[in-house]
Amino acid sequence: MQRQKLANEKGVKVIKEVGCGVGVTLACLAFSNPEKLIAVDRLSKVFAPYQRLFEKHALENGYEFEFKRADSLDSAEVEQCDLLHLDTIKNPHQITRELSIHSGKVAKYIVVPGTDNCGRESGVLAGIAKFITYMDQNWQIVEHSPHRRGYVVLKRVKRLPSSVEKNI
Repeated sequence: MQRQKLANEKGVKVIKEVGCGVGVTLACLAFSNPEKLIAVDRLSKVFAPYQRLFEKHALENGYEFEFKRADSLDSAEVEQCDLLHLDTIKNPHQITRELSIHSGKVAKYIVVPGTDNCGRESGVLAGIAKFITYMDQNWQIVEHSPHRRGYVVLKRVKRLPSSVEKNI
């Protein structure tokens, strides 16, 4: 699955990228014409030269665009979305914390690029595995690719039938 395919999927209306940098991936996501596109990065000066282009594209294509200067671990900036693209510090502890903070507000998919551990024993994939195994089992890996920097696609799943959940 490519990000564009996920972004164009029925029911994906609000897309958020945390760690947008200069907006390369954000631009790809913008072409899916979501209802709302949210960019979050703690370094607003990196994104600033491109922000006007995104605002113009949103205006011309009828969707809402919002840039927020915030840290990925700032829970005050977490809002509902259908697709979250989480492209921040490539560290297993960081990704586990980010997933814990953001996943509850994501309806469908989380995409995490940069999962190739580049020769380190414990990469981002270890943090993702810890999260979906021990912290929130409502997510499963539906795609993992080691190509380029690697990426993982997590999909929200319902693990237990509603009749069982009521009895817990």
